[in-house]
Amino acid sequence: MRAQRGLGLFLRAVGCSWLLLSIACEGSQEVAARPALTREQLLDPTQCKDCHPKHYNEWSASMHAYASKDPVFLAMNRRGQEETGGKLGSFCVNCHMPMAVRENKITDFAYPEQVPENLQGITCYFCHNAISVEADHANAKVNLANDTTMRAAIDRAQIPSVHKVQYSKNHSPLELDSSIMCGTCHDIVTPAGFHLEQTLTEYLSSVVSREDPLIFQSCQSCHMDRSETRVLAAQSSGYPGVPTGPRVVHEHLFPAVDVPLTPFPFASATRMAVENCKLPGSLAYFSIELMNAPLPAFTMYVETQAGHAQPSGATQDRRMWVEVTGFDATGTQVFSDGVVADGEIEETPGAPHSCMMRDYMQDAAGNEVHMFWDAVQKKLPRAVIPPPATAAAGSHSRVCTFSPRTTTPLARIELTFRMRPIGVDVLQDLVASGHLAPDIVAQMPTLTVAKRVVKLDTTGYRYVVESSQENLDCTTYKSMLDPEQQTLVNQAGAAAPSTGSGR
Repeated sequence: MRAQRGLGLFLRAVGCSWLLLSIACEGSQEVAARPALTREQLLDPTQCKDCHPKHYNEWSASMHAYASKDPVFLAMNRRGQEETGGKLGSFCVNCHMPMAVRENKITDFAYPEQVPENLQGITCYFCHNAISVEADHANAKVNLANDTTMRAAIDRAQIPSVHKVQYSKNHSPLELDSSIMCGTCHDIVTPAGFHLEQTLTEYLSSVVSREDPLIFQSCQSCHMDRSETRVLAAQSSGYPGVPTGPRVVHEHLFPAVDVPLTPFPFASATRMAVENCKLPGSLAYFSIELMNAPLPAFTMYVETQAGHAQPSGATQDRRMWVEVTGFDATGTQVFSDGVVADGEIEETPGAPHSCMMRDYMQDAAGNEVHMFWDAVQKKLPRAVIPPPATAAAGSHSRVCTFSPRTTTPLARIELTFRMRPIGVDVLQDLVASGHLAPDIVAQMPTLTVAKRVVKLDTTGYRYVVESSQENLDCTTYKSMLDPEQQTLVNQAGAAAPSTGSGR
């Protein structure tokens, strides 16, 4: 009797422990644990949203989820299949919808949109079932366990009923291995041997990749913000009466520079994350110097604090430039250079921009090309490179010189750093070949990276930075993706967060 009374007190204290599911709690009926998910069920991201609603919202708004639906990807992949006679094969879809390839659910690489929805994009299972990366890390060479264990950065995790859990260095933001895994799709070589994207290579050459706890940053450090407080990583353990505990969790939106160009869930939040949070402050060291005082010609020096080049990834497709406006002592505009209108091509081979930051692909004859299967080499890149391990500030700057056709000293200069994820000339090329809908061109945003205002110090004829106009907001978009915030908004009778294009 004494033992039975002690057991009853224990059960009332801790609830229906999952270790003792065969014993009913006093005053209640026995409830079974939520059954374990099969591997086939785990392949479907919607299976994750009940227990991980916040992470699911973030992922469903991310470019990982959008990767196989992006009209530019679909257009370029289809054109590449046609122009190479199918030799492009699975090159693009290996990264844009990896589980569809691995499950043999894509029969025509030119039409990946025919793949079942649960295998579209980069899914939860592909990342969280990864166990290793091959030595040649390029183009999605990730090894999966193909089991029902989900890997993550949490050590000593609570084991739910629906799947097993295991700690993995490949997922920890404190480990270099996690960045190398990201590099499998963000540092790729074409079937012809052309090094198309080099983000991991850039990162490994930078100071932040050094395994020094004082300066080390992984890809996740910037692109998967950690929660400021401990929160629930999962809403349910799957076992009746067994709550989940709070953890430090990481965001799954992965904001960088790309945004949805067609209607997509929470697209306005994604746009806000990129333009109001991720890009502002990404440029670090900055100075501007007069060349021949007191004449107005001047040189600008700028560096990035990103752990890779800026721009990075498809650097030959991206466009980042500086627009300059100069004013005299009365505030009258007397000079402008580099200003690109909405929908206007940023530069052409015959009319290069005064301060463009990008790479240039060339064919064997040295002609600039837009389609990567035509490329065999790159012209000297002009992107802003990251700080190398041994360099001091100012030693790896992107330098641009401006020579206004005026003798009037510029009392104030406004510099605006602008960026487009894909250049208008690339988009128009895809439209001209019949692979991209013309209306997509107008959907490509022109993002503001940063603004600098410098003022002429006439006593020494030098420029000093007057202001850095960056409206950093990393809070609003997070609340738009938070299920708890959405519930409060909906209960108040207000409109739910936008699911449109965000433009």
